[in-house]
Amino acid sequence: MSTKNSKLLVIDASVLNASGDENATHPTSKHCHQFLQNVLEICHRAVLTRALETEWNNHTSRFGQAWRGKMERRGKLIRIKSLEDSDLRAKIYMADILLENLTENQRSQVKKDIHLIEAALATDKIVVSLDDKTARRFFTQAAHEIEELRELKAIAWINPDKPEETPIAWLKGGANPEPERLLGFI
Repeated sequence: MSTKNSKLLVIDASVLNASGDENATHPTSKHCHQFLQNVLEICHRAVLTRALETEWNNHTSRFGQAWRGKMERRGKLIRIKSLEDSDLRAKIYMADILLENLTENQRSQVKKDIHLIEAALATDKIVVSLDDKTARRFFTQAAHEIEELRELKAIAWINPDKPEETPIAWLKGGANPEPERLLGFI
């Protein structure tokens, strides 16, 4: 397996949890299954931090567990040390206050997903998640409106349940950070 063009993907537990097996009929389950299966077969690898591992342990379908085992056996899970960045977290918490547009539940969701941003910034700047309505929207708005968070603009955010984002073709094409996939895209 060549890793020359391999990208490190930060895959949210939402994708593993939603993934069904090869007989899945629900569109989200099918899309997540196909995406994860392609990650397994293509040279890309998945990042595994302590926070991601905890989420994966608590929120993974049966297929997601089997996929994780196969990824582990193939050496495609790349474990990295804890990345908690207190400065980044403080900026995101301040953005939350400045932007003033989140409910308490949404605020909790964003804070829960900060570890995805930390892992992405430390690797190839790619997040794969189903959360478009809260986290993706918040991080995009923060990247544009808060000068101290402009580094978020370079993060690609891919939702495998959005066929219009062509996630499988994107994986097969090298998982490159195309402008329209970036949090900084307008």
